[in-house]
Amino acid sequence: PPPARPENGMVGRLAEVAVQVHASVATMSLRYFQELRRHYYTTPATFLDLLSLFGDMLRAKRAELVAERDKLKTGLGKLEDTNIVVGQMQRELSELQPELEKKAKDTEALLVQIGLDTEVANQVRSVVVEEESAIKEQTAKMTAMMEDAQRDLDQAMPALEAAIRSLNSLNRNDITEIKSFANPPDLVKVVMEAVLVLLQAKSTDWATAKAFLGESNFLQNLINFDKDHIPEKVPKTPKKYIENPQFQPDLVAKQSVAAKSLCMWVRSMQVCMLY
Repeated sequence: PPPARPENGMVGRLAEVAVQVHASVATMSLRYFQELRRHYYTTPATFLDLLSLFGDMLRAKRAELVAERDKLKTGLGKLEDTNIVVGQMQRELSELQPELEKKAKDTEALLVQIGLDTEVANQVRSVVVEEESAIKEQTAKMTAMMEDAQRDLDQAMPALEAAIRSLNSLNRNDITEIKSFANPPDLVKVVMEAVLVLLQAKSTDWATAKAFLGESNFLQNLINFDKDHIPEKVPKTPKKYIENPQFQPDLVAKQSVAAKSLCMWVRSMQVCMLY
């Protein structure tokens, strides 16, 4: 005998709905024929298409609900982490409370002493006012310097990002192209000298340049270069290359496309060293 249908389960109810939908289409097909004299056939294939469409919609909705559930889980996890941090801060504040109270008492005693000695208090107040004015002035200068530095850094970062993208676009064949020069073009040679200076090579001649180019991790070393901890003696040297009017990526590209990317990297490193 055929297996029992789960009439009372979800699958059974869905099966009944599918049958009803299919049957209603058959009924409407008959009405369609009666009114327009045109046939629309309902077959087992159309019934299977209905089931397939329902399955696709069910899977899509299930995936949507799973995604929403995961988002909710993530949100709850962050809330829990926040509660832990807040609790820790509250404990730290409680531990500091006795010290704060002691400071408050010391301040109150100091105010009493100042009240007893008006002349001394006035002198102290005058000194405080002068120091406050000086501090505000220094703070304003430092703020202006920080803002200028940030603006310069904001201008420098696009150049650095462009240089990194350009380096990422290179491959070993591009490096081999530069290395293959027995007598490199002038701008290619200048670019490699600047690269060697930044890498603190002992020499900047073409033989040393070819040795560095032959290293398997040459490009990765440039990409991961620690621009924030360059020794102070280095910035003075690559500056002479940057100030060369011919040391421009577009001009270098006319002699070597790969060297253009290295030129962009050198220029971006110089900007980072300045700011």
